[in-house]
Amino acid sequence: MKDIVIYGAGGLGSEIEFLIKRINKTIIKDEDKWNLVGYVVTTYREKEPSKIIGDERWLFENCMYENLYIALGIGDAKARYEIGNRLLKSIKSSERFPVLIDPSVIYDDSCIFDPGVIIAAGTVLTVNVTMDNFSFLNLNCTVGHGAYIGQGVVVNPSVNISGNVNINRGSLVGTGAQILQNLNIDEFVQVGAGAVVTKDVNFNKTVVGIPAKEIKQREK
Repeated sequence: MKDIVIYGAGGLGSEIEFLIKRINKTIIKDEDKWNLVGYVVTTYREKEPSKIIGDERWLFENCMYENLYIALGIGDAKARYEIGNRLLKSIKSSERFPVLIDPSVIYDDSCIFDPGVIIAAGTVLTVNVTMDNFSFLNLNCTVGHGAYIGQGVVVNPSVNISGNVNINRGSLVGTGAQILQNLNIDEFVQVGAGAVVTKDVNFNKTVVGIPAKEIKQREK
């Protein structure tokens, strides 16, 4: 079996464990299955739950072993991007970050999945979709032709992404949102749950509503 740890011990980490179990059910040979060693966190504290086996330092030390893989169980998009980027720089082999795709996911062979990509059950990707390192599609999303999902992007359940949409690094798309075709979502954007995005969104902005509009920051 192949040893794997989940970085992040919250609710999404538990969902990644569930995904790994589903993937294992489709694998015939025991040596190709995943063995979940446990969870790691950024900073380990005393009296952590037993499922947490170490911190980031422990992870770097133990990745010297050939057969240890890592899945990111972090739902905050900015943190997912930053931690994923740090792991890529510190752990030189991108092979340590497997692509984990639920057996129910539908996608075309023209799709490209970079290391660390995770796709949950019920999601459909059509053609020529590219997912960058550590991007994450949660349950029951749809992604249209030619879409790009950037590094560390988190797409929450039941999101519809139309064709030729770019969602750049560190952005988060809330549950049930829709992004219309040919749009660009810049870096570190937050799209609110249920929003319908009809125009490009600029760097580090938050948009909500139908149609989605920017939330204005209060002056201090």
